[in-house]
Amino acid sequence: MPRWCRWWRAWRHEQQQQQQQQQQQQQQQQRQRPSSCGVHVRSGGGEQGHVEEDSAVSPKKRRRRAG
Repeated sequence: MPRWCRWWRAWRHEQQQQQQQQQQQQQQQQRQRPSSCGVHVRSGGGEQGHVEEDSAVSPKKRRRRAG
């Protein structure tokens, strides 16, 4: 196996571990919030998700929807 491949695999492994740690931290933060606040945050997150979906649509498709 070439050296660059080993280096790339090690780098990818580190990246994946960092992502997993971030996800675990986010989950722990969500658990620590009170239930009433958690409900509010979830509803806000859903609204943000819609905004992201709309922004992902190309300008041409937006014009079609508006027109």
